Amino acid sequence: RELGLSEPPFLISHSMGGLVAASMLAQAPELFQKKTVFISPVATNVRLLDSRKIGALLGSLQYRVGKSVPHIGPKVVKSRRFSKLATKFIMTADHPELRSKIYEHHYKNLDYISSIDFYYQLHRDINRRGVTDYIDKLKKFSILIIAGEKDNVTPLKGEKILAERLGAKLSVIPGVGHLAHYEAPEKISSALIDFLG
Repeated sequence: RELGLSEPPFLISHSMGGLVAASMLAQAPELFQKKTVFISPVATNVRLLDSRKIGALLGSLQYRVGKSVPHIGPKVVKSRRFSKLATKFIMTADHPELRSKIYEHHYKNLDYISSIDFYYQLHRDINRRGVTDYIDKLKKFSILIIAGEKDNVTPLKGEKILAERLGAKLSVIPGVGHLAHYEAPEKISSALIDFLG
């Protein structure tokens, strides 16, 4: 609204950004194009018997230590070693140069952590919500969901359920996981262009 754009922009989101996008679309649908794209969105909240539960608990523990233990805590949250381990768990790329670029980008992201308390709360909120919480408000949009076939952060099973409940188009990128935007950017671009026109 502040930018005074000549026409509404397309909103495209990835991962937990899908929760932000879903909330934005629900609150102010008039500010955006009627076509929107979710790439590997968090479809549902993390439940007790969920394949994501262990990762959610480990992430929560990391941020809890980060905000509670002086001196050591912030080092744990900003640790390159932990970042590399977490990235390795979700990465499907096998080309050494690409793997190195992904690690370096994720290391750079650590520099943007200014408030560990904020990240702790953010992590809790992410695991308690899902795009399915916004189903009724999102049904007025034409939606494309792009998902990685081997995604272990936002598993394909959940993306299929979300697509069905939204009446959305689902595009599955074979052989890649949650980092499909690094691992198969051409396929992501093609899907976007085909959908958005």
